[in-house]
Amino acid sequence: MEIGTTQLDGLRAFCVRHVGPYPMISEAFERLGQKAGPAGLFAMPSVPMLAIYHDDENVVPMAELRSDAAVVVPLGVPLPRGLSELRIPSGQYASTTHAGPYATLGATWARFRSEATTRCGFSLRSGPYLEIYQNTPADTPPDALRTE
Repeated sequence: MEIGTTQLDGLRAFCVRHVGPYPMISEAFERLGQKAGPAGLFAMPSVPMLAIYHDDENVVPMAELRSDAAVVVPLGVPLPRGLSELRIPSGQYASTTHAGPYATLGATWARFRSEATTRCGFSLRSGPYLEIYQNTPADTPPDALRTE
């Protein structure tokens, strides 16, 4: 696993909240699509989708884990009804790229967290932790999906 750092400029995201086990966030992405699609948010060029994880699943009970399904939007875009706005802070983030289906992201996260601290010497700060989707299952086969 290659682990590096990425300088992330602050992001403005419109979100749908999910509370519960992180692997169940797909339900929030469905609700995001129902709100963001009709609002024209997916018609904008280069609009990345994100999963934003707020809690450490080794500390917070599964039923209480908070995450957001999100779409990045530029300043000036009005917030559609039914979505919330969240700002992702600028900063240096440890990163890796997951290649393959979303079903195997959990294993990549576990390995990343372990190797980032033990092999690379990074200190993990409190969230948010991000998944930035570089393509989507709508037009990409599962084995070709890329998630940073």
